Amino acid sequence: MNLFMRSIGFKGYGSKDEDTLIRRAISAGIKSDKLLRNDMHDRAMIVYGVSPSAGIAVFGHTDGDKFVYDTHFPYLFTNRSVKEKEIIVFKNLTGESFCGVTEGGKDEMPRMFYISNPVDLLFEIDHRSSGPDQDYDAEGDGAFKQILLSDVSVSYSGLAIAASILLPAYDKEKFFKTKEQPEDAGGKDNKTEKPPLKEESGFKVSPAMSTVKRAETEDILSIVDTHIYPGGQVGEGYVVLGNITAIREEENVISGQRFYIMTLQINDETIDVAVNTADVIGEPRVGRRFNARMWLHGYVM
Repeated sequence: MNLFMRSIGFKGYGSKDEDTLIRRAISAGIKSDKLLRNDMHDRAMIVYGVSPSAGIAVFGHTDGDKFVYDTHFPYLFTNRSVKEKEIIVFKNLTGESFCGVTEGGKDEMPRMFYISNPVDLLFEIDHRSSGPDQDYDAEGDGAFKQILLSDVSVSYSGLAIAASILLPAYDKEKFFKTKEQPEDAGGKDNKTEKPPLKEESGFKVSPAMSTVKRAETEDILSIVDTHIYPGGQVGEGYVVLGNITAIREEENVISGQRFYIMTLQINDETIDVAVNTADVIGEPRVGRRFNARMWLHGYVM
């Protein structure tokens, strides 16, 4: 079972339910001629929508005219994309799916994500010449193991579980600014300039140390506004805290369950995240914050 199937409205589905769903998706995909295949790499995929923006993707290979199932995953479509200077694409250990890793900026961690359009990606790789940055499995079936891609666009999306809604972060500087007295008639500011924050020794406190000292008496979530950091492997364990800038609901036409699609502002990034309405503690509203475990996907173009 895929734990994140619940994010798009399949909460409570067991292994048998999921098997039935996969067979349904394969049958519908073949009947509607929505089977995308890459014969060079012997890979194929069927995309089966369950709402305007979400669905399941069934990934496998073909045996003649027969589709053979390998794996499946839920997906969330978004038309928002960013330009990545470099990403490394590699096969998972099972060989049934692909992941990407961004280079990461000067002050940024490399980002790992699950690739949601593997067959499209293989077509892209086919059109790129083989070189020192492309690694093939010489001892196995000869298929590529990893490749470095430059100047590609990636549409990031997230699938979330164990979510909670938090109030906006407490902005101490903004709060006290509203308490300041107006300028006097002479145009001079009545407030006195505050001296730099110092330890008892007289040394100036660094921003990091200031944050540590605040954490002794304040809730850490009132200090850290937004964040995204890894807590697992293959993009499945990200912990995300983001400001909600937009919310909408969609219904899964198969299960009848509803799920939120929230647009989050995380540091300097914007990302759409899907989560089952039954998995959210609190009331989502624009301006509040969203905290959850998230599986990060990337559609590479």
